[in-house]
Amino acid sequence: VARDFCARINNNSAIRFIRPAPGARLNLYPLADGSFTTAGAAEVFRTSVRNLGDNGIDRFNVSADSPWKVSLTSAGGIPLQDSNGDGTPDTGPVAAKGKTIVQIVVEAPPIVTAGLGPNSVDSAETKVTFRSALNPSLQRPVTIRTTVSAPFAQVFADGYAYAPQIML
Repeated sequence: VARDFCARINNNSAIRFIRPAPGARLNLYPLADGSFTTAGAAEVFRTSVRNLGDNGIDRFNVSADSPWKVSLTSAGGIPLQDSNGDGTPDTGPVAAKGKTIVQIVVEAPPIVTAGLGPNSVDSAETKVTFRSALNPSLQRPVTIRTTVSAPFAQVFADGYAYAPQIML
């Protein structure tokens, strides 16, 4: 159903737009990601972190919660450091309207029994939270799902004397 919102505005009227107060703002892309992997393998996920705030340079503390091993690195593969001395690894300084890339490396355990379902050890949900150093109440999560897929084999009989064929 289409609505004509402009019909509610009287002629010779003004619309006032109020800009939000200056503050810290954060944009992440993508907000969710995922991949299939194999036991013991590491998958790399890249997240773009944009400082859309008006307060100048900001740093974004980064924390990860996962049942599997997680490493947080810069785009160049260097582990994130604590650049502001608050005890939490962060992105380093990000200029206003600037961006940086954070790599989230999720490593599957070396021994995994695959194919048991979403509540088993063959799949892990990793939540990575980015928090503004200028305004700690501003935080945004990124969710990553990594799954070790079950081995797959297809067996069928072809049209020639029903000889079995196996595809791996």
